[in-house]
Amino acid sequence: CDGRCGKFGHGVLDASRSTDTLGRLFGSHSTGNVGGAATDRVIFDFDVQHDAERLDVFPPTREHLSGRGNGNVHLVYRVGGSLARQIKPGVNVLGKGIDIRAGAGSYCRRRESGGRGAPADRR
Repeated sequence: CDGRCGKFGHGVLDASRSTDTLGRLFGSHSTGNVGGAATDRVIFDFDVQHDAERLDVFPPTREHLSGRGNGNVHLVYRVGGSLARQIKPGVNVLGKGIDIRAGAGSYCRRRESGGRGAPADRR
């Protein structure tokens, strides 16, 4: 299903700007995530549950922990909109469990992460 069934559980396909929809979503799923558009960023998404191994070749940057407590992490780089639009997002791009989010792609971070230095963020 692409999310049009009216039920939640489709990940990014549940995205909405509707205050009614968001109220229903967070009213029934208080631990839900908020996704952020990767408009001018490229994000390397390491999914441990899919056997991702963290590569030490990436320069230091902002990191978002998934909030699941399983070691999943997003490395976030600001690259500018034109470059971000040239990068094709995908799954398992750099190996098993290593996804790329860029341009019109999105990523999720914990609702309570707020901003820099919050529990779900680290530099």
